[in-house]
Amino acid sequence: MPRMAVVLALALAAFASPVAAQSAPAPAKLAGAWDFSFDTPQGGMTWRVTFEQAADTLRGVASSDLGTLQLAGMVRGNDFSFTVTVPYEGQTFELVFAGKAEERTAAGNIDVPAAGMQIPFAAKRVAQDARPRLPE
Repeated sequence: MPRMAVVLALALAAFASPVAAQSAPAPAKLAGAWDFSFDTPQGGMTWRVTFEQAADTLRGVASSDLGTLQLAGMVRGNDFSFTVTVPYEGQTFELVFAGKAEERTAAGNIDVPAAGMQIPFAAKRVAQDARPRLPE
């Protein structure tokens, strides 16, 4: 009987190991600056979004025509989402960005719950040396 318990324990361990190894994928590395472009009823917009990332947690700012807006969100594998609170005509409303990131690009939708609409976006990572170079 003890031998059967050992064999059963080994079989369970062998089965459980591959399952445990298939845990959630590592979060995509989004830290840095991205340009998010989207079309609204008021016209096309591009926001510079700068992420700080600690594991699967995102924080940062979105620089827009509405000013600098704080953001908070998360990353699960290549899927990400973040929320920005936007001031508009004396009130505030939330925009919820959700999408999928690749190494240098991302795409998804902006959910605007206050308006009951979604707006597609495309984003590109800003090159680290994108600052203008001075002549030598």
